[in-house]
Amino acid sequence: MSVKNSSNQAVTSGKSNLTFRLNILGQQGTSPTNNEKFRCSYQREVVLLHGGEGWVTGDKVEVILDSAQGGTSSGGDATYEITIEDHETTQVNANLALLRPTPTPFDADTAVTSDTVIGGITAIANGISGVSTKVIGNGIYFLVTQLLLILMLLKMT
Repeated sequence: MSVKNSSNQAVTSGKSNLTFRLNILGQQGTSPTNNEKFRCSYQREVVLLHGGEGWVTGDKVEVILDSAQGGTSSGGDATYEITIEDHETTQVNANLALLRPTPTPFDADTAVTSDTVIGGITAIANGISGVSTKVIGNGIYFLVTQLLLILMLLKMT
């Protein structure tokens, strides 16, 4: 996989956690000109699961499906370029760091536990100078050596 910015330059950092599903459905049939030859037509769909951080309009991700040999007319691997069509920026308040663990799995086959989410948060927090954490039940105790601003957004339903 490779990443390019809106100027088509290769990018190696500053963009993370973009999560998408690439659905490719093929339908096999015979060639309209020769019933002894078979063809396949494909329907492609990109489903955004998590927008990530640092991505802007025009950024591109190239995905190579090396298990889909013959995906090109020359018989090579199937390659798809996914372009970010739109983005939005959110202002956040964070004086030491913004703690956001990696996205949890989006399929029903993988169990997500509070330990997984809390473990992701504590791993990031413990890497910050002057911050240590202790997990207590389903909560996190933060010990910091300087002023810490914690902002919680609650959705009331």
